Amino acid sequence: MRERKIKAGPLLIALEKPERRFFDISTSHLVAVRRINGNSLIVVYDISGKTYDVVTMFATSKAEKIIKRKVEIGYWARL
Repeated sequence: MRERKIKAGPLLIALEKPERRFFDISTSHLVAVRRINGNSLIVVYDISGKTYDVVTMFATSKAEKIIKRKVEIGYWARL
């Protein structure tokens, strides 16, 4: 979070109220996507009990392009 300069508030919003969710078939991780402050926040995570285990996250203006590519090549499945 510190390295990518993403605060806890937007991260929690993306995890708890994602606009879209995907399942990463190759890694079995979940992916949440939420538009925040003009960019989309993409969060790759797992759920362990009641805890989110964040694998990685990043803000991007190219979320649609990333999502389209991942779904088309079969890496991500829509939930």
